[in-house]
Amino acid sequence: MLTTIEIARHRKGNPAVPAWLKADCGGVWAQAYTLALADIDSEIDSPTASAILGVIALAKGKLKLGAMLSGLDESELDEWLEQRLAWSALYE
Repeated sequence: MLTTIEIARHRKGNPAVPAWLKADCGGVWAQAYTLALADIDSEIDSPTASAILGVIALAKGKLKLGAMLSGLDESELDEWLEQRLAWSALYE
């Protein structure tokens, strides 16, 4: 949910975060970053890994990367790898 809000607020036509809320947003992202780092070391599936990596990227201000990681599903990743890197099925 946090990533959805962060990504949506950067879409054209959406308002900026109000000044009175910015400090709280920073604190929430610091907490999300800490939780993501703790969870990345556990046994996780691919969608969870993408979500965690998306949170880390967004928390570090890498908005485009975070948006991509948060919204990319396995079939889109497969397609991207095939088209951009000629990825081999050998590495599945």
